[in-house]
This record gives sequence, structure tokens and C-alpha cells, in this order.
Amino acid sequence: MNKTKKITTLAIFREADNVLTHITESTYRVNGKLAQNSDLDSICTQVINLLTHYLDENYIDHGIAIRLDSTVNTEDYNNVPLNISILAEPESSDDISDDIKSILHSVVVRFIESVLSNRGDIFATNSPDKPEIFTPAQSDLIDEYSNNFINKYRGKSISKPFVCLLSGEKTIEIPVQGTFKSPVTQSAGIKNDEVFLAHSDGAKGSEMLVFLRRVGATNKLASGPTREFIAEKDSHTKTASAAFANSSPLVKVVSYEKTDSKGRIRFYLKDISKASMEDLEAFKLELTD
Repeated sequence: MNKTKKITTLAIFREADNVLTHITESTYRVNGKLAQNSDLDSICTQVINLLTHYLDENYIDHGIAIRLDSTVNTEDYNNVPLNISILAEPESSDDISDDIKSILHSVVVRFIESVLSNRGDIFATNSPDKPEIFTPAQSDLIDEYSNNFINKYRGKSISKPFVCLLSGEKTIEIPVQGTFKSPVTQSAGIKNDEVFLAHSDGAKGSEMLVFLRRVGATNKLASGPTREFIAEKDSHTKTASAAFANSSPLVKVVSYEKTDSKGRIRFYLKDISKASMEDLEAFKLELTD
């Protein structure tokens, strides 16, 4: 006998309008126009695309399909709202691990938090006593989808409010109403590439982070605090780790600054390579921060 697939509900979006009108004991009329909601459709499409991309990037051969399902409950025939669910469905009969369920739920929470105006800290995803669960690369992926949505709808009024139910340790019910968030205006979101020499203080490959201390102009020694850089390639963390383990941790770096959607300045590595003392002598040095 085939085992039933264990489908996980990640989020439910509930229309406030009664989409069915009771006619007789077993007959209902579908209120088609009330079931239409373009804002809800847009959010569901972006969430499904984000979750699918996130799984593809972070879990090899995950075998999980993200899909949408629309249902109604006729227990109270005078109140029959439309429920639109975002589901995670495994290809096999094996259950999705609790860790993956938790991560996918957190991705949905972060996206919804990012695109709604005036939500405050209702989700508390950045609470100081709660560790960051996403690597910089994973955060950038979520921010990319959030920012694309924000830039497309640019403070648009939500014409037909609905409710978002987010499952997890506890169910969170959020009214989706008012407006979507407007884009953050930045005078210089991305700065030009900068080339400099630095000492490697190691790397954290699992989070694609490289730690560098910039070489100063006067004594040509590494000075100042260690700064965190987000690596664009796995090879960047390997180069930094190899240099750190070497007796001469000097590296040549190409980096740039980028301001994220929350106004934080982040530093990114475009290239990093082993450098020599000859490079140090020949390189035009700049003052450290």
C-alpha cells in the first residue's frame, strides 16, 4: 500500500469575503469576483518563486515541490472564506525534516515582514537574543525577492485586505492591509570597486565570510579592526583561509560596498588573491579607515 505524502502548510492567506452563497442544503453559488484578488496573487507567486529558488540553492536533490492550493470550509455556510495555502510537498512518502520546515517558514516570515508597511517588530526576526539563522548569501537571496517586489509595487494600496496565517512554534495572524512598502531611496546604493592590500584573518566558509585587516599607508602594516566581507565565490574563502594559515597572510583584494534594503552598509569581495612583499612595495597604498 502506498504511503500518503506528508504535506507541510507554510502559510495560509485568507480572504475576508464570503466566496460562496448557500442556495440549498448541498448547493452553493460561487461569487467569482469576490474570489479575485490581484495583490494576494502577486504575494503568493513571489513567495512560491522565492521558496523554490531557496531550496534549489541550499539543498541538493531536495525533492520538495512548493505549490499553491485553494480551499473553502463549508462548516458555517453563512461564512465561507477562501483559503489560499502555500504548501511544501515531498516527491516521496518521506516526511520533510523539521529543520527544513522551520527554515522555509522563516523565509516566508522574513519576506512578508519585508514587503509590508508599518509592521514594526511584529515578527521579531531580528531580536538581539535570537541568533541570525540565515547566512549573508541566503539573506541576500531573500532580500533580492523582497526588493524586486517592493520596487514593482512601490507603496501600492492593498485594495482587498486579507489575513496571513503563519504556522510555526505558534500561529501568527497578520492582517495584510494598507499599503506595500515603498523602496528605500539611497543616494549611493553601490560604490565603485576598490583595490587594496590586506592581511587575512581567516574565513568562515559555511557563511561565505572573509575577515580582513587593511594594510596601512605609513608603515605598510595591517592596522585597524578586522572587517567582515561577504565572499561572492567559494574560492574566495579558500584563498583567505590559505593565506591565514601561511606565514605571510598578505592578500590583494577587490571589493565594493553595498547598502541593503534596511540601510546597512555591507562589504563584498569581488576578488582576492595571494600577494607578495614585492606587491606590497609596488602597490600604491591608501590610508586605512
